[in-house]
Amino acid sequence: MRKHLLSIFILFTLLSTVYGANEFAVCTVRGIGSTTYSQLHGEIFLGYDGNGNLFVDAQLVGTMFTANALVVHNTGDYSDTTFSSSSIFNPNGNVFGCDVIGVLGDVEPTATTLTASNRKIEGTTSMIGMTLAVYQNALGCSTGSVGYATMGPIIGKCIIGIGNTNASLTPRPVTFTPNITNGGVNGASYGNADSDTAQSAYVRMFPTSKFPNTVTPFTGSIFFELLDKVTGDIRITASFVALNIGVNATHGFHIHTFGDQINVNGLSLGPHWQSKTPVQTHNLPAVTGRHWGDLGNLCIYDSFNVTYYKYTTTYIPYTNLNNIIGRGIAIHAKADNGTDTSFGDRIAYGTIGMIVNGQDPDVPISIPNSIDFPIEPTCEDLPIQTTTTSTTTDSSTTGEPSFAIKLKSTFFVLVSIVISIAIIQF
Repeated sequence: MRKHLLSIFILFTLLSTVYGANEFAVCTVRGIGSTTYSQLHGEIFLGYDGNGNLFVDAQLVGTMFTANALVVHNTGDYSDTTFSSSSIFNPNGNVFGCDVIGVLGDVEPTATTLTASNRKIEGTTSMIGMTLAVYQNALGCSTGSVGYATMGPIIGKCIIGIGNTNASLTPRPVTFTPNITNGGVNGASYGNADSDTAQSAYVRMFPTSKFPNTVTPFTGSIFFELLDKVTGDIRITASFVALNIGVNATHGFHIHTFGDQINVNGLSLGPHWQSKTPVQTHNLPAVTGRHWGDLGNLCIYDSFNVTYYKYTTTYIPYTNLNNIIGRGIAIHAKADNGTDTSFGDRIAYGTIGMIVNGQDPDVPISIPNSIDFPIEPTCEDLPIQTTTTSTTTDSSTTGEPSFAIKLKSTFFVLVSIVISIAIIQF
């Protein structure tokens, strides 16, 4: 009898070790498309129950939250509008149905939770960094009426991010039952970031509650691209509309530990992404020993107030298991001068999504050829730009662009505006 009890205890301990590693993910849903769909919003929480099944809790609000299918697609490109049954996350290659890993199941206001076996938020089949889509209709796994077309259009979506385990920053609903150690290390991760797969990454940025009111709505996106598998060179490009606000035209720019947008002031992103061994301290590029997430500043503007960023570096461990996918990005209210207290509130944030096979985003980020970027994005030697001047150009040293460059800038701005409108509409 004692031997059996000991065996049961050992088995329970092993299961607790496998499924008790504090894996926790959060997905902040925003409605897309029509006015009715755009009212949909809320959070979807993901963790493991005591049996190792993925436990999902959809805390959604809006008239379109009736009975809706939750489906994970194999990209974290928020700009992608081409979702179909073939883009559903399906690493086992199964025929479409409820056993496909990306098909989580149906939720409704009176039944916000579901459990799904063989779904992961860590390891080689992790869904971290992918798009979770909310469909207009239920899939019908419990009734047998399964069909992709029956789900209707996508009415909301989000990027599955690594959750902040600090309950004071990321409050979890009472219906979400996985046992998360408050403030503990989160074991959720994207497990396929290696030099053979060469994933790209994309971030759609959103204003936080700290973003000042502006006439022009803030929009922006960031693209991470692996340039060299051997050296680990990555290129980060970004563009933002309506970021040049007030007297603060230079803004700190950082990768944060969590891709958790539940707190509208951006605090649920947690601290800067950093190594614990050896210990890193905050600083500007290219100081060795700074946080992995220290990306410097945003301060490059064109004459139409569009902000651009371009930086190539080997410092970020892009192909390690401890990688950027599912983490957060923040833009701060003030310039980062290399000290912990210099850069102020988080005025915009986003979750880093994965793009398979190193592809470009569905809506590429275009940067004018007329802009010369410094080697390190510290902005220490650059003047603060205004809405009527431009940074260094091919033909001017005064900051005032030539007529030809103005025409080129106008073209890129028009393209940026069209892309921004298209993204907002979707």
